[in-house]
Amino acid sequence: MKNLKSEIDDLRPEYNRSDFGEIVRGKYGATQVDFADLVNLLLSCIAEDDGLRFSPHQVGNFMANRRFGEWTYEIGVSNQITLRYWLDSLRSIEVSITNPACVMDPKEKAELQASLIDGVEELMNKVRDHEIANA
Repeated sequence: MKNLKSEIDDLRPEYNRSDFGEIVRGKYGATQVDFADLVNLLLSCIAEDDGLRFSPHQVGNFMANRRFGEWTYEIGVSNQITLRYWLDSLRSIEVSITNPACVMDPKEKAELQASLIDGVEELMNKVRDHEIANA
């Protein structure tokens, strides 16, 4: 059996273990994530359970040529999130979500996730009601 200790301590001669600083486990666990990336990730996970796919939509972009049945979200002023289900290229059913302007700690992330879940459910109910009314 090989002696593992000799391989671990086998650093190049010009380096010492002290040159590398303290080894910290999970030091990137609290890195900051962009709000748009966080919303995209959460919506992907939430919508996956229902077989939906949300794509980002820029505020005020009317040249996007949206099609019937597309699910989109947009992030507006002060991180206001609007979920949309498109009826055609200009009309949509929408739900606006009230969320904290800044998400910094795990409690605020959990609140954002809960409000996104509620928003997706509310939008799905509105779409279902619209389909029943137009059937």
